[in-house]
Parts: sequence; C-alpha cells; structure tokens
Amino acid sequence: MVIFLTALLLFAGAAATDDGWNPVPQPQDTKVDFDWESKALQIKTNNADEVKVYFYDNGGTTNLGRIFLKDLHKNPPQVNIYNCGSNRDFLNDCNSPMAGELVWTFSKKLEGPVQRIAVQCDEVTVVDITLSDTECGKFWRSWNGVVSRIMISTANAASYRSKQEQCKALIVENALVSPSGPVQVNSVAKVTCMSDHLHYVISVTCEAGETWSATPTCQNMGMIVSSFYFRELAIVYH
Repeated sequence: MVIFLTALLLFAGAAATDDGWNPVPQPQDTKVDFDWESKALQIKTNNADEVKVYFYDNGGTTNLGRIFLKDLHKNPPQVNIYNCGSNRDFLNDCNSPMAGELVWTFSKKLEGPVQRIAVQCDEVTVVDITLSDTECGKFWRSWNGVVSRIMISTANAASYRSKQEQCKALIVENALVSPSGPVQVNSVAKVTCMSDHLHYVISVTCEAGETWSATPTCQNMGMIVSSFYFRELAIVYH
C-alpha cells in the first residue's frame, strides 16, 4: 500500500508562459526603453564575435556609458567599459562554446557608495569591475546617471529581456523535486519524499527576492501501525 499526503505551504499562481525575450530592434541604432537601475539586462546571442551595449538617460540623448564585449572567439575575449581604462581580459571562461547560443547578463550593482559593473556569460562571471578613480581614472562618474534607455549592437541576430527573477534549484536528499532546475518567482516546486510505503508531497514557492518560502528536508522516522511496520518520511523545516 502506498499512502499519498499533500501539504500546501503557500499557494501561488502558475508559472508564466512568456519568457520575455524580445528581438533586438532593427536597425541596430534604435534605442529602446529599459530600466537598468532595477533590472539586469540579458542578451541572447548565437555565434556572435562582439556585443555592444550603449546606456542612455531618459531622453536618450546623453550617453551615460557603454560596454563592449570584443573578440569573443579569441582566447581570452576582452571587454571595454566606457570611461574605465582600456580593454580587459575576461576573468573566466564561459561554460559554453562561443560558437553556440549564449545568454549575457549585464548588471549595475550599488553597494552603498560603491558602484560595480558585472557581466555574466551563461551565469559565469566574466566581468566584475568596481567603478573608482583607482580602477578607472577620474571620468567614470558618467555611470552615475540613471539609465532609462539602451541600444544593442551585435553582428548576429539577437534578443534581449530584463533578467527574470528566479530561485536556485532545490536539492533535497531522498526526494524528487519538480521542476528540478531554477524556478521563476511566484512559481511552485513540488518536493516528494519517498519511502517503501509512504509518499509525502509538499509545495514550496519561489518568493520575491529569489528565496524559497521554506527549505524542506526528508528524515526517516520509524512507526508501527497494528501489525504492519511503516517507515514515515517527515518534512522538517528550518
């Protein structure tokens, strides 16, 4: 006999079906609205040799900064950040071949008075620069402006979107987790703890801030019911 128990910690709506990708406008000197102050920018490329991103104020007339990813098929590729020195080598190699499809994430991070520019290639950090007089010279302060529009240039067809908030994949011992990968904010993952006689299913929600509503674990507990022995797997939260 198999007993199924279901507990629901927190209800949330179904996962969004639209992944948010938009084609890069043509011609490529077209500016588009983008709030880079609150959302990281993602660009998907396929076999691109370079990616150029320009950042503008609300009117689209003042160039606040630009990031050029260059020589992507060379080793190492390089980056040039506006008003912050000369070309720099990537910090790390991408996990995926440059000739294939890649997702680049461009972030502007404020940590108190410190401002950083970071770029990830398929979630691997390849650029991470603190904007300062020491690192860049004295002209980097153009980056202090509020970015409201962007322009993207790449030799190959590409698409862009704001980075989707998501929780990292849940890993629970002695359990099946569905979906097994990252989960979008406001979506639900189901954790099924399993033993010979009992399946215990519970739902946890990916909440704002990219955190799970709970962190489940499965623990063995012995119990005897009548003349039958059941091993129960209990959900414990911490």
